[in-house]
Amino acid sequence: MSLRRLPRGKKIGFHAHNNLQLAFAKTVQAEECGADFLDSTLGGLGRGAGNCNTELLLGYLGRDIAPAMRCVQREIEPMRQKLGWGFAQSYMIAGFLNQHPRAAMAYQEKTPDADILEFYEASKAAKDAEITARGRTAEPAIAR
Repeated sequence: MSLRRLPRGKKIGFHAHNNLQLAFAKTVQAEECGADFLDSTLGGLGRGAGNCNTELLLGYLGRDIAPAMRCVQREIEPMRQKLGWGFAQSYMIAGFLNQHPRAAMAYQEKTPDADILEFYEASKAAKDAEITARGRTAEPAIAR
């Protein structure tokens, strides 16, 4: 796939969420396809499961990661521990079911020690009901 078919003078950027741990891979693919801007955050900082890590992207692009890692160590990691973003099974479930992570966030906040299988079953039942109401079959979030 190429983004070079865009009208002259138009630029495109890419921003990935990390619900399925694919933000970095998808950002690399966007770069290979010709994206002009690649969005990332230090330590993957972002709502829910977070975003593509800047330090990963810098390393991939052959840049010095030391300044980014210094900031992650001093500023971002303490914030992560306090605010609690990053991979969680509830975000993975929302990603696989192709749902907004809003329900996963609510689950994490209200019931951090609850049974993840209960969350999965409830989320899947809601998705199945939505699919039935629309009269179509489910499409996987990840193409095989």
